[in-house]
Amino acid sequence: MPNNVMFKFEIPNSTVVLLLDFSTTLHRKKPPVKTLISIGYGGANPQQFARMASEAKSRKSQGAHAALYDPKGNISTSCGLKSWIRAGMPWHMVVMGLPLYGRTWKLKDPNLNEIGAPVVGLGPGDEGVLNFAEVVKFNEENGATVVYDVETVSTYSYVGSSCIGYDDTLSTLLK
Repeated sequence: MPNNVMFKFEIPNSTVVLLLDFSTTLHRKKPPVKTLISIGYGGANPQQFARMASEAKSRKSQGAHAALYDPKGNISTSCGLKSWIRAGMPWHMVVMGLPLYGRTWKLKDPNLNEIGAPVVGLGPGDEGVLNFAEVVKFNEENGATVVYDVETVSTYSYVGSSCIGYDDTLSTLLK
């Protein structure tokens, strides 16, 4: 889990052994293992995701960062994982990744800062992205309010017109 003091991703020794075994197994596979990247879910509109990824102006509101669940729709980690399994991928071969960075947004109205609030552009950071250490530093230096969202199992912080969606220790641990 992320360490808020040392800015390292700490992994228990019992998990390290499993990860080493997993990576060794992958390296020995013949033919070599191929990497798959899932953007969206089965039946998703690829043009919609391409537009959202490439055009900042197409983003009208900020959503939960790496939401495990989406109570208002079907764009979430759980929907993505389920769609791979429904499409025939064996459940034991599905791997869920976690981002160690935050997405930043400039809120249209600083008084509306919950998930789904309207935005007018990207917030602080390079192209609206801060690594985990930068998120923690930004929050501390600016006195940001940190909110854990139970419905989406995600974290966000806000101060003024800046809002950052990210995974902290709690959301990472629960995922």
